[in-house]
Amino acid sequence: MRAALDRYLANALRNEWDAGCLVTRVLNEAVDFDVLNEAFGSLKQAVRTVADPQSLCEFVAGEGFVGDSSTYYALDNSRLDHLLTQRRGIPITLGVLYVELGRAAGLSMRGIGFPGHFLVGADDALIDPFTNCVIATDAWRAWLREHDLLAHAGVELTRAAPDDIALRMLNNAKRVLFGRSDNSAVATALDVVDCQLALGGDAVALHLERAELWRRLGSIAGVRAALTDARDATTDPSVRAAMDARIASIPRLPTPTSH
Repeated sequence: MRAALDRYLANALRNEWDAGCLVTRVLNEAVDFDVLNEAFGSLKQAVRTVADPQSLCEFVAGEGFVGDSSTYYALDNSRLDHLLTQRRGIPITLGVLYVELGRAAGLSMRGIGFPGHFLVGADDALIDPFTNCVIATDAWRAWLREHDLLAHAGVELTRAAPDDIALRMLNNAKRVLFGRSDNSAVATALDVVDCQLALGGDAVALHLERAELWRRLGSIAGVRAALTDARDATTDPSVRAAMDARIASIPRLPTPTSH
């Protein structure tokens, strides 16, 4: 995972697809990117006949891609390899697909981190990647009004940077992993959190999550190290004091005795 993360961060031209590939690698160590890129390359060749957002939606739908309503919260739905083989996904993985395919067709594309539902901007249109539909302006403004978000419309419809997309995809995966208790899920969750730290996520909150994961694995040393990192990640005196109190409450490992 670390090598993939280092390559991603070293790429000054990284895009939304790169972000999705990073998350895929974190969640599936065995992913074969040669196979994935070959399958995706075929789609990028075929999409070049698309001329507008509506025909892009029709192309994606025609290839069998659609939102996964039946197993929406499945961990696999955060992986691009799963998306390409099963043709099912959640808004953000489908959105990453849309952005890259739209660009291959010559459209101006951007991912949009809309509250609760990832959208895609294509030229001057909005696309819901989950339903393969162009969204009418009146429809999304009505949604904003209903959820008291109309004042933030301009901000909410700005482009989501690749790192922000990766963080959001990792958050989706993390929610699933935190709901499981097997050690494999906990170990993967640690990789997810470590990746989020490298991408500039909330350091204190993420180190606290690491502490909880180490607790689940039964590692006192891991818990102590994570809480120490959380304390060192802030200058807020009250937070530092709270972390010191938690560190002090951790049982100490027995001192080895000589025989």
